[in-house]
Amino acid sequence: MSNMQVTISCKMCGNILNLEQESIGNVSYVRNNARNSKISLDSVTVDKEGDIEDYDEIDEIETTLSEVRFKCDSCGDYIILSDFE
Repeated sequence: MSNMQVTISCKMCGNILNLEQESIGNVSYVRNNARNSKISLDSVTVDKEGDIEDYDEIDEIETTLSEVRFKCDSCGDYIILSDFE
């Protein structure tokens, strides 16, 4: 079992979100970990290649994770994680 975690902390308020793995596998579920935190997942941006009308099948569309934004619920400060390629 892995002992990895990701910590996001607000320097303004001191609020902390620890993304820790669940008991099965090494997956961390953001919603489960954020329930008792004052930092939340604010938005996720996914880029797609081309125009949706150009595709016959939904699985032909190529997508890329662009940004993930976490926000402090107390002060409104935020961090955007990007450049996943």
